[in-house]
Amino acid sequence: LPTIRKHGAYLTPDTIEKALSDPDFIIGLATKLKAEQSLRIQAEAKIQQQKPLVEFAEICMQSDKSIKIRELAHSLTTHGIKIGERKLYDRLRTWGMICQKSTEPTQRASEQGLFEVVTGVKQKPDGSPFTWRTTYVTMKGQSYIANRLKKELV
Repeated sequence: LPTIRKHGAYLTPDTIEKALSDPDFIIGLATKLKAEQSLRIQAEAKIQQQKPLVEFAEICMQSDKSIKIRELAHSLTTHGIKIGERKLYDRLRTWGMICQKSTEPTQRASEQGLFEVVTGVKQKPDGSPFTWRTTYVTMKGQSYIANRLKKELV
């Protein structure tokens, strides 16, 4: 590091000798350095472009449970993909992942492991049983939906 600070580069004695005796060698070093800097700039630009999606993926990986579609829409919105619950349902229906006049997933989407349905029984005030079903998006489904929305909205 002191040599780099003092001279702006670190060259071994053999490299210095080769650079002084062969001008093509120093030109080659400069060309390689320029190419590496160009690749670094491109990589940094790609990282900035993918930052919202990476943040969302990190949140999905932290969550070890499925979430409701409403929560997914909110999470997507806070991470740069502007979509509300109703528009998300419409998009999922368009993609054939949710049944048309329902909030339940299609058989294909369930078999792919993108959704799960939780069923329970509650008691109505009159004492009769009431069966409820809630659709949850799995971690795999969250990632799939986020990636697909990102591709469509870009």
